[in-house]
Amino acid sequence: MDFLTKFIKSKKDLSSKSPKGYEYEIKIGLKDITEREFMALPKINNIITTEEILYSVKSSSTVTVREISSDFFIKEKISSKTISKFNAEVVLFLKRRYHKEEGMALRIKRNKERSTISYDKFKIDSTRITSEAHIHYKIKLEVLDDDCEPKLLELILECIRPSTVLQIFKLINKL
Repeated sequence: MDFLTKFIKSKKDLSSKSPKGYEYEIKIGLKDITEREFMALPKINNIITTEEILYSVKSSSTVTVREISSDFFIKEKISSKTISKFNAEVVLFLKRRYHKEEGMALRIKRNKERSTISYDKFKIDSTRITSEAHIHYKIKLEVLDDDCEPKLLELILECIRPSTVLQIFKLINKL
């Protein structure tokens, strides 16, 4: 996962050049999370429930404004890369406070129940999201320390999503 080293370098560079209040995050989000995968992660008694309203800004696909308790935050995707081995995506985000403006279109209202397991260099968020009659799950690893070893993150992904690793080994053996 050499590309992760490049993402961390980009984050450092952007952080050093950006004005105060600009925060950058690197997250690895697993795609197509099943309820079984979600339930397999331990739930610590730190479940936080929030109600969010998402808005689109000027028809942008990369900018989403979140309203949480009447505060507005912008989360913009700077760059991303797919990790096909784990059916995941690593993303570098810009996160900052925002002000409500004309032209913000309501996208969706949703409730989130998030449990976080924190380690020194990363954390794992497991989230159940309910919007209207739909429920879906997210599992994300967030890099907290720019000296985090990419191999460690890869091992964590293998622990969370062992089914994809087995499928890859089966495919390799067939070849």
